[in-house]
Amino acid sequence: MIDRLCAREHANCFACRSIDNGGLGLLFRLDGQGVKSLWTCPADKESYAGIVHGGILATALDSSMVHALFSHGIVARTGQFELRYRNSVHSDVEMEITASVREHRHPLYVMEAAIHQAGTLCVSAKAKFMAMDTPAAEGEA
Repeated sequence: MIDRLCAREHANCFACRSIDNGGLGLLFRLDGQGVKSLWTCPADKESYAGIVHGGILATALDSSMVHALFSHGIVARTGQFELRYRNSVHSDVEMEITASVREHRHPLYVMEAAIHQAGTLCVSAKAKFMAMDTPAAEGEA
């Protein structure tokens, strides 16, 4: 379901579009009640030497929450996004990006996401998403 909704709803998304097509190449898979991606950010996305740009990390976390909603057949848009940088994320080192639904009362979904690297929590995020009641969204539920 994740791949179908992703392809249909945001095929041109910078975060999950392939690297060959100018994207980050993030690929999310089901992990319990949420999603997970193992990803290594290349050095061309750095802000400081060896450190991944914070905007890239924010993009990855937002995308992870969108995909967590896709995994439940929900198409939604980000309404509020809160981010906390805890530790630097290093380029050319694999990171784990996770996201899940924390609570919901349709059409509002409260999400949480995190980036870990070498077992250390580096970035965490909370966000509110508003479900889109479109024929495309209803067709997947």
